[in-house]
Amino acid sequence: LKMYIIFFIWLLMAIPAGILHFRSVEYEKLEKKHGKAKAAGINKLYGSVSADLEMLFLIGLWVLPQPGFRIPVFSNWFFEIPIVHLEIPYLHLIVSLPFVLIGGWLIISAYRLMGKELSAEHKKPEKVITEGVFSIVRHPQNLGGAILHIGMCIVLSAWYALLFTPVFLIFDYLVARKEEKELLKFFDKEYEEYRKKVPMFIPGFRKQD
Repeated sequence: LKMYIIFFIWLLMAIPAGILHFRSVEYEKLEKKHGKAKAAGINKLYGSVSADLEMLFLIGLWVLPQPGFRIPVFSNWFFEIPIVHLEIPYLHLIVSLPFVLIGGWLIISAYRLMGKELSAEHKKPEKVITEGVFSIVRHPQNLGGAILHIGMCIVLSAWYALLFTPVFLIFDYLVARKEEKELLKFFDKEYEEYRKKVPMFIPGFRKQD
């Protein structure tokens, strides 16, 4: 029972993180209410705090005490990390590796193109980024985060965290939709054309709006 309570309380952290993330991309609303200079500072605060909370939330989700699972093939072949008393089946490591590598590549590639101010602090964008991973999907960071999450759940055998994946995907979609509404206000036809050419999340699948 204690495990369930701890896990449920931890899930509640997603609420303030989500609220701050949504508010951090309401550029026009913040500027109308506070003026451009003050809005920029508030936007940076909301963005930085929400990014830190979201990262902390995910790491906690992966490592919190919870039932484990095993892929029922070579399940007795594992290695142990003595310091934290963690057993990782070799098959889980092999299966999770593509998820971790692809997810990490998408996140890092997007970060390098966007920079810290746009990526982590949710600064008001000045242009539509269409090169690199942004030519594959419109939200490579969101897609990368989802793929990485699945990989970490597998490697750590985190059953509850894996079951949380549909909620994680819904949140990612809602955040992406919110961001796009704001981007359409600033870039109008330019961003609309970009939306027509590049899918939201799934490469090669364009009708996702």
